[in-house]
Amino acid sequence: MSGQKRTNRASLAPIRARAPLGGLAIALLTSLASLGASTPAQAHDLSVHVQVGGAPVAPTGRLGVDNDAGTTLTLRVDGRMLATLRPGEERALTVGAGVHQVQASYVQLGVERTVLATQIRVEPGRRREIHLPAAVDTLMAVRNPLDRSVRLRVDGMDRGALGAFGSTRVAVAPGPHTVELVLDGRSVARETEYTQIYADNRWDPRVAMIGDLVVRNPLPIPVTLVAANGQARTVQAYGSTTFAGVGQGGFPLSVRRADGGEVVAQLLPQVRAFVTTVAEVTPPRMGVVAVQSVARSSTRVFVDGRFLAALSPGTFQRLELTPGMHQVQVIDDRGRTLELRSLRIDRYDVAMLRVEGRDQDGGHQYADRGEDRGEGRGYGDGNRDEDRSGNDGWHVRPEDSLARRDRED
Repeated sequence: MSGQKRTNRASLAPIRARAPLGGLAIALLTSLASLGASTPAQAHDLSVHVQVGGAPVAPTGRLGVDNDAGTTLTLRVDGRMLATLRPGEERALTVGAGVHQVQASYVQLGVERTVLATQIRVEPGRRREIHLPAAVDTLMAVRNPLDRSVRLRVDGMDRGALGAFGSTRVAVAPGPHTVELVLDGRSVARETEYTQIYADNRWDPRVAMIGDLVVRNPLPIPVTLVAANGQARTVQAYGSTTFAGVGQGGFPLSVRRADGGEVVAQLLPQVRAFVTTVAEVTPPRMGVVAVQSVARSSTRVFVDGRFLAALSPGTFQRLELTPGMHQVQVIDDRGRTLELRSLRIDRYDVAMLRVEGRDQDGGHQYADRGEDRGEGRGYGDGNRDEDRSGNDGWHVRPEDSLARRDRED
C-alpha cells in the first residue's frame, strides 16, 4: 500500500519538457491517464503543477466586456491598458485567474474621466461579465476674461474662485445651466449654457463693462436728473440717487430745477466698470423770478433796462436772472408803467412778481407779499448770492418765444 501512494505522488510530479513538443503531449496524456486512481483532491492540483520549459502555467479565465457608455473607452486591468472599446462593442478577453482592479475611462477637455472602477474575481476556466455604464455628468470649461479675481456660480451655487484671466473645469449634469461670474457681490456675466455628455462644453463669458453711479444733491432745493436716454428721476434736497448698471464711460446728465425745469448744471461723470462712481450736483449760476400777469392787456417786462419777456393777460412765466439786486419794470401795450420794483434774486429761492392792471407813479416799490426789503423768498441769504461773474445779469430761456418775437419787433 505504501508503494501505491508513492506511485501516485510520482505521477503528480512536474512534467518537464525534455523532448520535442510531440513528446511532451504524449507524456502529458500518459500522466493524465495515470490519475484515474487518484483522489479528487490530487486531481484538483493539476493546474498548479503543470510546467512548460521549467515555468509554471498560470490558470486563466475570460472577461466579457460590453461597452454601454456611448463613447470610446480605454480598459485597464491592474493598471495596464488591456483594450480600447468603441461604443457598443463587446469583447471577450483572457485574464489570469484571481482578483483584478478594472478601470474604464475616456478623455474630455484634456482630462481623463472614469466611468467604472471596480474589483472583480475571475475563476479559473470561468467567464466574468462586465457592463461599462455611461457617465453620469459632464465637464464644462469656464474662462475668466477679467484682470481680477471673480467667483463662479452655477445654478446659484458657488463653485469656487477664478483668478485673473484664469480658467477652470466644473462637473455638471448634462442639460441647461445658469452660469455666472460674480465680482464683489455683483453679477458681471450671466448666461444659460446647454451642456452635453462627452462634449467639449465651454463658456467664454461676455462680461458687461458696467458700474454704478451715485449722484448726490448737496443743494437746499430738489432737482431732477435727466439722462441722455430720457430717463429722469427727482432727487430731494440733500438727497442722492443711484443709477445701477451704467455702461463704462461718460454718462451725461442734465440737472434741472424740480419745480420749474430750468437747467441748474450739466454733468458728465466718467463711470468705471465694476466700481461705484460718485458725482455731485453743482450750485446753479442763475436764480429765477416768476412773473404773473393779471392785467387786462399785454405787458412787457424789462430788467435793468433791458427787454426780457412779453406776457399776455392772465399768463405766468419764469425768468432766469443772475443772483443779486435787479430793477424790474413792467409796461403795458400803451407804454404805461404798471410795475417798477427792485428784486433781490437768490440762487435757490424763486422770487415772485405779480403784475396788476393799475398805473404806477414811477416810484420804486419792492416785491409784493410783504417783502419789504426786496428779498426773494425761501432758503437764500441774498448777499451771498450777489452776481460777481461780470455779466449783464439777465438771461432769457430759449423756450420764451414771445420774448424773442418782441425783441425782433
